[in-house]
Amino acid sequence: MYNFSNSYFYSDLDGTLLDNNALLSTETYTGLKHLIKQGMLFGVASARNLITISEIFKDIQLSLPVICLNGAYISDLATMKHHQINDIDSSSKHEILELLQKMNLGVFISNHYNAIDSIDYIGLKNEGEFWYLRDRECSKNQIITPVKNITDISKRQITCFTIINKVAILEDLKKIIEEKFYATTEIHLFENQYSPGWAWLTIHSHMATKANAISFIKSNYNLSNKSLMVFGDGLNDLKMFDIADVSIAVKNAHPILKKKADQLISENSDHAVIKHLTRVSKSTTPIQ
Repeated sequence: MYNFSNSYFYSDLDGTLLDNNALLSTETYTGLKHLIKQGMLFGVASARNLITISEIFKDIQLSLPVICLNGAYISDLATMKHHQINDIDSSSKHEILELLQKMNLGVFISNHYNAIDSIDYIGLKNEGEFWYLRDRECSKNQIITPVKNITDISKRQITCFTIINKVAILEDLKKIIEEKFYATTEIHLFENQYSPGWAWLTIHSHMATKANAISFIKSNYNLSNKSLMVFGDGLNDLKMFDIADVSIAVKNAHPILKKKADQLISENSDHAVIKHLTRVSKSTTPIQ
């Protein structure tokens, strides 16, 4: 049997560990509980916020901190407290808010204020935005609130701007953000697999990456002498792949990520991650 004390594991959620309905399959749920009980050090690194991650893992005690909003938060799932918050610097957040207002774009603003996480929104117009709103409102613990103007939230720690629109519009916005805020932001543009036809542009602090978060956890949780295996499917996993001892992409991953990966496994819908972890647990060979 594999000695889990030599390694630790991080997995992306949507498109990787979760099935196509954004759920843990029965096989994944059962397998994770069993392997964590055996001593597997396992955590998740996701674009999701802490509230939605907690709902997915409500009956599973993860053995490592969770990485939320692509590294904007490093959090304890048991206590729902943040160990680290990487928010967008004050000057950049104000200028980005003004830019979005000038372009007449709706935006969701993930933020932290008075020890509470919330999402504020302004200027919603399209069905992609309303899908997001309905999805978050289905969460009983999610605080999501309309605001009338940008000054209402300017004093908060803003951890992510989420703009939902057609790809062409967001590509233009992405170029503007990259040119003006290249030193202070981390940007991701992707199509939402659960709401076809609508793309998302997310803007974070330049410090908010999965790789930076894992490096923090490695240093602060006595993991420096252990090997890291990661799983992912999207471009927001690239930097995480760079620092891993073994990087594994699911078959449905972005072509660039698959090219970067050390190994390929089957689709997320085939419970690929838990199947691989189970194989690892039965091996006697350390991960390289």
